[in-house]
Amino acid sequence: DFYQLFEDEPLNYLPNRFEQHDLAVVIGVHQDILVELPRLIKESGGKALLVPCESKDWLSKWTREMVIEECEKYGLQYAFPKPFCTLNHGKFSIINEFINEFKLGKPKFRLYVNNDDIIVDVKVIISAPCGNGYNIAKHLIGNKLGEEAKKSVAKFWHSYPCLGGMHIDNELGDTPLHIGGYTHYSALEYAEIVKVEK
Repeated sequence: DFYQLFEDEPLNYLPNRFEQHDLAVVIGVHQDILVELPRLIKESGGKALLVPCESKDWLSKWTREMVIEECEKYGLQYAFPKPFCTLNHGKFSIINEFINEFKLGKPKFRLYVNNDDIIVDVKVIISAPCGNGYNIAKHLIGNKLGEEAKKSVAKFWHSYPCLGGMHIDNELGDTPLHIGGYTHYSALEYAEIVKVEK
């Protein structure tokens, strides 16, 4: 098989050093290779590791805890959002800077509404990394706050190709796909509302 369950020589797949960087975003890397990365990132001058997890098959709890131990050993900041669109501000400054700089993570909207509570414009403060925040935002325009806007989120979130897995993840108690949907409903519910005259 091309993809082996265990990789006995993970260092064979890695360079001796990475290029200078602050944050390594690691997606779809074999778990045995992932465990080797904190040391290599630190030796290459890196400061943080971000490992998005779109499916329970991507990263086991055991491996994640082992990688966290390695990150702490080497003084690296880290985040393991499951799925990627749940990445939120937290205790690590480099992760927070990544969210602020690239506007990626847990979706956040600013809604501009008129006196009739019709959404006339939307600013995406933070988008889901897949881009669905922008997709939903453009379809919210013209909808009334409340049920109409919620129905728009439901329709356009479901019609977008979510990367989240469709199998129940025991840690989440749900599927990553559903968690991705909830984050977009939450973005609408907690959106900043700006009243405009139109």
